[in-house]
Amino acid sequence: MGQVAIYCRVSTDDQSCARQERDLRAYAKRAGHRIVGVFKETASGARTDRAERSKVMALAQAREIDAVLVTELSRWGRSTQDLVQTLDDLHSWKVSVLAQTGLSFDLGTSCGKLMRTIMAGALWDWIGPQATFLTGAVFTAVSLTGFVLLMTRMPTHAKSAG
Repeated sequence: MGQVAIYCRVSTDDQSCARQERDLRAYAKRAGHRIVGVFKETASGARTDRAERSKVMALAQAREIDAVLVTELSRWGRSTQDLVQTLDDLHSWKVSVLAQTGLSFDLGTSCGKLMRTIMAGALWDWIGPQATFLTGAVFTAVSLTGFVLLMTRMPTHAKSAG
């Protein structure tokens, strides 16, 4: 099918990426993907300055991959704002994020593009154009007319301009 990067992330040192890597290698094999690289790190999903994820983004920008494989979207990122930004970047490079379980953004399909647009619109409507930053987002998967939609709850301590 295409060239993919596998991205595995755990939050703490007492966790391992072994299961994620094993599952994603099997997923890639079943789908006929060629694995370009496996990127593993231990870091909070709320952090946007993750070294291994940056390497995956560089591969995407260089158009050396067609998709990023993750076990679930929360492994890629936990902040809706960060997800929307990285999905936009990946989309501009024609690279999709494919989750083994849960929500996927195959931006090569109309459904994937729709889900990205819904998520961006929900973020905009929820925090508004004057929000300066969003921290402590809580994610909830909500089933909506057959789609899984990622929603975020605004923390009480978020600051807004004005």
